Amino acid sequence: MTNVEVRVAGPAELAAAAALRWRRVSEQDGVPGGDRAGFIAQFATWAGENAHTHRCLVLVRAGQVIGMALLAITSRVPAPRAFSRASGDVPEARGGGLGGMLIDAVLQLAVELGLERVTVHSSTRAVPAYERHGFAATPELLQAGPPWLGSGSSWVISPDVRGRGLGETDRMARVSPRWRQVVVWLHVVSSVAWMSQALALMTLTLVALSGARPTRSAAMTMAEHLDTVLLAPMANAAAFTGLVLAGATAWGFFRHWWVLAKFAMTLVQLYAGIFLLSPALADSAATATPTWTQAAGTALMAGGLAFQAWLSVAKPWPRTPWSRTAKPPNAPTWIFAAGLAAPVIDIAAGLALGYPMPALSLIMLVVLLVRRPKTLPRTGKLSAG
Repeated sequence: MTNVEVRVAGPAELAAAAALRWRRVSEQDGVPGGDRAGFIAQFATWAGENAHTHRCLVLVRAGQVIGMALLAITSRVPAPRAFSRASGDVPEARGGGLGGMLIDAVLQLAVELGLERVTVHSSTRAVPAYERHGFAATPELLQAGPPWLGSGSSWVISPDVRGRGLGETDRMARVSPRWRQVVVWLHVVSSVAWMSQALALMTLTLVALSGARPTRSAAMTMAEHLDTVLLAPMANAAAFTGLVLAGATAWGFFRHWWVLAKFAMTLVQLYAGIFLLSPALADSAATATPTWTQAAGTALMAGGLAFQAWLSVAKPWPRTPWSRTAKPPNAPTWIFAAGLAAPVIDIAAGLALGYPMPALSLIMLVVLLVRRPKTLPRTGKLSAG
């Protein structure tokens, strides 16, 4: 395909691009009303006058224009940040691999313009082609139109193009919803296990407080073993996966009061468990002397975890003042994969060693905080069909 190239349309090529656009509309919606020759002339004039906001690319083979795309750059409200809206079609080369060249060229132009994201308003038939070039459906991009137009058959999908080097031909890695869902699953399971074991500690402590010395010794020994072998690893896994889900997604740590509350409560609970509860349980197991403070502390821990579960479900309270900044982008898929592997490996290592060892989780948390972009300053929209 050495005789095929994608380039910015010259004045003499705008008429051919207009003819392709007329053809696409005819194929998709039927022959439009009006005069075809008049539309082509008006389109060429309009494209020339709006070249600063609408970049027209053409796919040329042996000197003939066989495809076109428009990259429309507008401003976001209320804080202007460039984003793109583009449309493209290759009616004479569809399915032959040439449409991919046009998509790559549009995305490369988006990188050169410093755009963060490109979205495409695509026909259902064209969705697989865009997905092969890194686009993915997202629930965050919604649309609505006049009810008399009907729902239509279009899709809104987008890739993240931030960070692509100039000249790269492959897309930046997308976030796989499966990996994020598995991390959510591990977070829920480990959080429930943490709360259940806190309730078990409270029960064992109450049994020890009401029993004779042999009962006190057995109950507190069991409590100390449960804390070391099960509760601590589950607490570490729940805290780490929660931090990953906040730090690796658009939720962030400080954009929502309910997330910030969970973050603060998690830090308090980890501190209390590591530096207060665990040493106290070890002493009680050695001396068979439980205290009401330990029973109250484990009850508060379980209650706090139940309240955090409610926060996750209800998501109450408005956003924080810091949410006015641009929301951060999702981390790449490997962050979520590592967010699953690190706590699992740490739990296995802790069981083998006989004490908690959240080394990989701490390393991954540092990597996430250091490597992840803090904001999503510019976005793009590619509308094609």
